[in-house]
Amino acid sequence: MFSRFLAGYQIEAGPQQHVRDKRVPGSPSSILLPRSSAASGTDATPAVTVAGTSDCVENEGRPRREAIVEGVGAQESHIMMSKALLIRLCCMVSMLVVAAGVMASASPASAALQKFVYQVRHSTYGSIGTYTNSVETTGDKTTVTTEGRIRVSILGIVLYRQDFDRVERWVGERLMSFDGLTTTNGRATEVKGKADGDNFAVSSPIGTFMAPAMVKIANPWSEASLKGDTMMTPDRGQVEDVKVRPAEMTELAIKGSTVRARRYEIARITGEKRYDVWFDDEGTPVMFNVNTRRGMVTFTLTS
Repeated sequence: MFSRFLAGYQIEAGPQQHVRDKRVPGSPSSILLPRSSAASGTDATPAVTVAGTSDCVENEGRPRREAIVEGVGAQESHIMMSKALLIRLCCMVSMLVVAAGVMASASPASAALQKFVYQVRHSTYGSIGTYTNSVETTGDKTTVTTEGRIRVSILGIVLYRQDFDRVERWVGERLMSFDGLTTTNGRATEVKGKADGDNFAVSSPIGTFMAPAMVKIANPWSEASLKGDTMMTPDRGQVEDVKVRPAEMTELAIKGSTVRARRYEIARITGEKRYDVWFDDEGTPVMFNVNTRRGMVTFTLTS
């Protein structure tokens, strides 16, 4: 077995002393043996050292156990370094995840949603249904989704029924588009509109026409919706010139509590009052009413 391993080497022997080998020409390595006992008169076990391709052997005579221990120590050191690196990587990943979550939660473009539900009462027929505004704001863009379910009944018989679903899209204080579907006693009417340059193009049952660019919808979801002198009815698409009178401070009973509120009155140019709207100190529309030919309809915030 060792004959192949030792092939190509010239071996010198000596009494427990290591000497440089005399290489056989072309030999890649050297094998060093202690001098034989025949020459020294001692019975010593020969030691073998492999020195690779180097001309000198740096670790001559080192016991094998010491070399093994050193190798195990190096392996344990490598494992400890690998574990330390893994822990550092995990910490870095955790910090990145936390930072990303904080940045996402603090993003100014994150959407804010508000929902306002109103009880609807008629001055003659009492409670007649619900009216809901859902307001979602992202940056300077706002989407207002409106849903209404109205029923007028006497002795359990429904005399009047109206369902409507509407969507307004705003950028800042300008209305960019409107889509509304109103079904009254089974008859559906649709009103659509979109910003068109310096105008607002309207398509409704009463025709197709251009309204002023800053037209507002008769739906008081914020005080900004009262700015301007032109208002469009969402059920018929009729555009009216209006005048908003300065707010006055009042008090209202809302959900069993007295609330301070600013009251705005919106009237036609002719002077006929159309709407009253109340906003509390936080700018929430807590109540509004509409004057109709069949009586006053009041919308009171419930949640």
